[in-house]
Amino acid sequence: YDVEIAVPLFRFGLWVIGEGLLTWMILWLDALIIGAYLSSWDLGLYRTGATFVSIIFGLLLSPLLPVLFSGFSQIQQDRSRLVSAILRSTKAVTLVAFPISIGLFIVSDLLETVLFGEKWLGIGTVIGWIALMQGLYWIIGVNSEAYRAIHRTDLATKIMLLCVLYYIPAYLIAVQYDSLEIFIIVRFIVASISIPIHLIVADKY
Repeated sequence: YDVEIAVPLFRFGLWVIGEGLLTWMILWLDALIIGAYLSSWDLGLYRTGATFVSIIFGLLLSPLLPVLFSGFSQIQQDRSRLVSAILRSTKAVTLVAFPISIGLFIVSDLLETVLFGEKWLGIGTVIGWIALMQGLYWIIGVNSEAYRAIHRTDLATKIMLLCVLYYIPAYLIAVQYDSLEIFIIVRFIVASISIPIHLIVADKY
């Protein structure tokens, strides 16, 4: 057992675990608050609509992330190459994500009518706003893989922790209006605020 190897591995893994837990919190915090303050109907609309959008983006883009981590890791010592690879990857995923998000937003009411039916009245609003949010997210979607590649797993975790600190009060204020639509729009706004934070950190490191 080599302590000199184990300690940095443990430190690396601890931040990855922290990122995973905070990701889980961000993914489920909104649903927990909707379930606690709004109706089970609203929670059903929200989770179903959000899951529908996540499946579409997940099938198309999420499989790329482990591949990108591997690629970034191989060139981590050559910073100019690494930066170029990150920029190219970001351009590629946003070229896919943006049209999908805008397309889903435009046809969200049609999806509600044709795909879900009248029993799911309101799910189109959820799909539209969550799709826009997902599209914006992919501007910084590859950043976490880049941070891991340069052994700075703490960066994504610290950013997420900062985001959670303002997500929670924003959600709690939004839910007081007793409207799922208002909550979703606030959700979109707070997620948008996190993107400049990610970009500033990425630019620095």
